Amino acid sequence: MLSNPVYAGWIIKFGEKHKGTFPPLVSEELFEQVQRVLKGKGTKHYKHLTDHPDFPLRRFVFNTEGKKLTGSWSKGRRKKYPFYRFLTGGNYARDTLHNVFAAYMSYFALPEEDLQALRNKVREKYSVCLQKENSEQARLLKYKEELKGRQTAMVKKNLDGVIPDSVLSTQLADIEKELWDTEAELAKLAVKDTPKIGIEDAFEYVQEFLKNPGAVWAKSDIDIKLQLQWFQFPSGMVIDGNYFRTTEICRFLKPKTQILGEKSIWVPPRIKISNTPDVTTKKKLRKIPRRFSSKNTANVNWVQVSQDIITLFKILKRME
Repeated sequence: MLSNPVYAGWIIKFGEKHKGTFPPLVSEELFEQVQRVLKGKGTKHYKHLTDHPDFPLRRFVFNTEGKKLTGSWSKGRRKKYPFYRFLTGGNYARDTLHNVFAAYMSYFALPEEDLQALRNKVREKYSVCLQKENSEQARLLKYKEELKGRQTAMVKKNLDGVIPDSVLSTQLADIEKELWDTEAELAKLAVKDTPKIGIEDAFEYVQEFLKNPGAVWAKSDIDIKLQLQWFQFPSGMVIDGNYFRTTEICRFLKPKTQILGEKSIWVPPRIKISNTPDVTTKKKLRKIPRRFSSKNTANVNWVQVSQDIITLFKILKRME
């Protein structure tokens, strides 16, 4: 979609390029820049500026005002030191913050009993989940082709003088939005790229993370770190004074009351930012309730849980 020249005012027909009679939605300069970026020939420093390998928590952690955490190296008398900071105030030694964050990740680790219960349940429900996923994927792909057909038909009607440029522009924008929404739904599907993943194979990759998320995160490169932290904490993390906390955690790492959809006053705890996060975790964080230990798992959305397992599998598979 991003490479469609129609939005820059050009029509490709029978292998020939013609300037359209309708106003372009984007400038030709912007369109060409997008093509260079898509081909890997655009500006090279964007990723370095946003996803610095030394500061994976940058833009993932917020303060109570919603400001994003940034990070950089500060020059000392003899060497440079890595620090995270908020532009509105507040500095945090990078290594301390990393240790605290890793400890917080591992607080949600699954003990062996819960891990085996989860494995058995997903194994039991996975085939049903996959069947539904394949059906939904087929429906979305068909709809995507229908939308592309509508795009082509609209442009043809404009070239034939059936519809004016103003109508074409509006219709193309509406279709483009539907295409983006469809692509987003396809991206959520576990079967999108790996339709034949065996759940046993998936668990071989994910169980190390489930047993000790913080340790796996700590040894990963920047790309994997980012994916793992957003996977476990989809809404990011918040620094509230001297404490770390979150508002959302991955579905199957929640206590069983939340997994089962039951009402519960349990909320993710906070952890104090200190140089001894392991001690803080053991002494200050209340014990997490058991997960998947109840026989009453009828209300669990196993389609979503299976999707999470496959998503985690894809992330960890890239570590090889």
